[in-house]
Amino acid sequence: MASDVGPGEGASPAPRPEGDAESAAANAAAAALPPAPSRRISVAALAGREAASVPDVVMEEPEGVPFLYLGDAEHAMSLATLEICQISHILNVTTDPALGRHQGIECLQLSVRDQEDENIAALFPSAFDFIEACRGAGGRVL
Repeated sequence: MASDVGPGEGASPAPRPEGDAESAAANAAAAALPPAPSRRISVAALAGREAASVPDVVMEEPEGVPFLYLGDAEHAMSLATLEICQISHILNVTTDPALGRHQGIECLQLSVRDQEDENIAALFPSAFDFIEACRGAGGRVL
């Protein structure tokens, strides 16, 4: 999934709005979750090329989910990176509809601001469907 988070920065689960016991419990549970294990992938090393010819960006591959790559805007905009990693789909969760648009790569843009009050949970069904369709087609999604 492409996001506005920079390389090496993690994203925490979005807190629910405060106000009721269920929301408070869900926020506490999300905050207590350990980060999911992942494997860091050096694109230059993957390509078997010198770093000068391919940007040495690092993407995250969550453990046990070999078709899902976590990255940022730099990854989504680098066609060379996407081709090396054989990315077939991009889930763009930003306010920039052009991010990750490349011929031959399917892109779903879910417009969301990086704000605490943004209701990202409303986007989950569309994101899950897109990721599942990618997996079902044997593709790889950023």
